Amino acid sequence: MRIFNEDTSSCREEQPQHQVARKLFDSFSSLDHNDDNVMTPGMAATPSVKGFMREIQAVLLWSSVSLLFRLFIGISIGLASHGQESISDSTTTETTVTNIASSPVFFVANFLLYCLPAKVLTNQCPGFYFSSAAILLWIRDKIGVFPNLPIRCCEYMLGRLGLRELVLVSVIHFSTFYSVGFFVRQSFSPESSSLMLESVDYDDAGNLWIVMLFRQVFITSVFVVSLLVVPILLQLNKIPRWTLVFLLYPLYQYSVGKSGGGEFFSPNALVSLDALGGRPVSPSWRVCGPIIGGLVGGLVMNRYFPDESTGKHIKD
Repeated sequence: MRIFNEDTSSCREEQPQHQVARKLFDSFSSLDHNDDNVMTPGMAATPSVKGFMREIQAVLLWSSVSLLFRLFIGISIGLASHGQESISDSTTTETTVTNIASSPVFFVANFLLYCLPAKVLTNQCPGFYFSSAAILLWIRDKIGVFPNLPIRCCEYMLGRLGLRELVLVSVIHFSTFYSVGFFVRQSFSPESSSLMLESVDYDDAGNLWIVMLFRQVFITSVFVVSLLVVPILLQLNKIPRWTLVFLLYPLYQYSVGKSGGGEFFSPNALVSLDALGGRPVSPSWRVCGPIIGGLVGGLVMNRYFPDESTGKHIKD
């Protein structure tokens, strides 16, 4: 591929890595079903009420679907763990074991759990619920916005958002998720709301916080780049995009705490669940870790998979 240089009136060869990047992001743009729903670099300088309303809509949908998904998984775990129950026969004083394993619901629940990350069973895989690749990509295709704060930080580094827009987007993410969680706590039964709003205890006592912060930044940057790049690579190679869900399992289970808990990849969910559950809010470095990871992911994207019109504030 040759590019005409207006300054020198000559042609130069484009570097191979830029050819790959161009093809990658041309394909990424072609996936948008409605160009009006996509936050472009030009929109960073001229924020609109319509853009922020779309952001609220995306975060509201993500919060609701993620919490309901967590409730569904929690019910499935409960069904699978009660495969057998004992019933006392009052006439013969014998204990009859009623095996409900023959129930189709039990089989479905067990099959579902076999397909999930192992840490889901111990409530140490919050990212699987609150940063599910399937949910995030579905909302992105439907509304045009990734309802994930680290990804929005990455887009800021790519020049798709300005600093002022990023601050407002952050406020939207934190306030919207907390509002949805508060509504759930007031509207659902205590049993259901406890399943949806249970936080994760990382047990940071005795941990060297800088090490845990580094682990958070590292795994979040890998997650962000994977979610932005891998779906396009899968489609270019005619591989179903839903396979990304399974490819991200190791990231969801990567330990970022002494107790083995995985990363949320959504700091707004972490803070909101702590507040709704009456727990002490997680240390500030746990909240900043995913945000820094998103910014680092943006640097990686800008270096190896740059946009055609990457923001001037990070160009050499």
